[in-house]
Amino acid sequence: MKLRIGALWLLSLIGAYWFGATQVDSDLDSAPDLSAPTSQHTNVPKDQQTAGVAGGGAGAEEPLLTRVDALQQESSEADQPATVLSVDDVVNKTRQLLQGTGFASSMAKIVEAYQLVELLDVAQVTDALDMLGTGSSSGEMQITQLYLSRLAELAPMQAMDYVIQQFEGGRSKIMAASTVLAVWAEKAPQAALDWYINQPSETLSDELGSPVLYGLFASIARQDLNQAMNNLTTSLDSDNFKEIDMAIRGTVSALDSTEDFELMLEKVQVLDNDQALEIVMSNWIDKDPYAALAKIESLGDDARAKELEQNVFRNWMFKDPDTAVETYMQRAEPGERQGRAKLVAQTLSATNPQKAIDWLQKQSDINPDGLFSDVLERASFRNPQFAEDNLQLVTEPDNLKSLASNIYRSYGRYSQTKADAFLARQPPKLREQVLEHFKKIEEYRKNNQ
Repeated sequence: MKLRIGALWLLSLIGAYWFGATQVDSDLDSAPDLSAPTSQHTNVPKDQQTAGVAGGGAGAEEPLLTRVDALQQESSEADQPATVLSVDDVVNKTRQLLQGTGFASSMAKIVEAYQLVELLDVAQVTDALDMLGTGSSSGEMQITQLYLSRLAELAPMQAMDYVIQQFEGGRSKIMAASTVLAVWAEKAPQAALDWYINQPSETLSDELGSPVLYGLFASIARQDLNQAMNNLTTSLDSDNFKEIDMAIRGTVSALDSTEDFELMLEKVQVLDNDQALEIVMSNWIDKDPYAALAKIESLGDDARAKELEQNVFRNWMFKDPDTAVETYMQRAEPGERQGRAKLVAQTLSATNPQKAIDWLQKQSDINPDGLFSDVLERASFRNPQFAEDNLQLVTEPDNLKSLASNIYRSYGRYSQTKADAFLARQPPKLREQVLEHFKKIEEYRKNNQ
């Protein structure tokens, strides 16, 4: 869970960098420039203030400035000295903004902190990092990551060297290196990928693991799709399935057109990796389902192609269940509808068992009995009340005993009182069958201890 929170914060941090970098100078009131630029604050001369009061008090309207007056006022303000912050000041202010918030800082505070850190050059950022250390808590680590991001923006190799030399290992080192690589990848993705690939296993790449490749390949693909595709076959070990998996996922995130997917499919087929092929087709079906399905048909009619079709449709059903289910059943050959209905019921039940039940009840040309049992068996683990409410849909005695036993077990994980109350509501024969089932399980455990 902590890693997941760290990853979400990292995305917000990168967004803050983009947002902060695009702010106009007028938004930098809270972050005076170290090189002392013009002040952004408007100081009204005392004689104008007095005139305003004399002219009518608080309710009087002030005269509008002419263009010449405005230019003269700007010129006067430009002569006013700006507040200059030292590195100590910047570190203290960012601590005030982010300390103690863990990874739950608002985007506004991250942007405000970035606007301060953005003022630092390489030497100043390095001094600030030396002051901060590697961060012993989530709040301190967040602040350190902000400064590492700035150093990566200015000198990515130096930032990565700092991580390798200063961080001892563990989660903080992985998060720090991931932060640097994420910023580096936006600026020079191929250089960041080359660094990652060329690292000795004892240095860092093994600690980072393959997930970092998703961001690297996504960044390369956004800038040069052909380069990203070529890297799949030239830069990575085709036998390292984890790396290939993440690299392909990152690359396909940048694909849009049928031509892009066709080209990607050619590259992937060279790898002879069914999982990689499935990733491409599943993403293609999100963009253009009918073009993707036509391509699946062209791959042949063997067991491998059938399995690919099932997996692609299963992924599609999670994202667009109505369209995916309708299309999947329309493509059924004579005699296939029962088998296809089973896949539909199992897939829908994973996220919405009620939808699966409703769909089965509308089908007139399939036998739903065993499928109702499958749906409710899956639902009983997370929602025993739902399974109990639909228990009457299961008529086959063995399936009914199995389902009732699972419901009893699920209730019992939370409350034995609720489990016993469930059994008390069942017919005597079913109640005895469930109790006998658990009695046999207990006897087996005792005899095999």
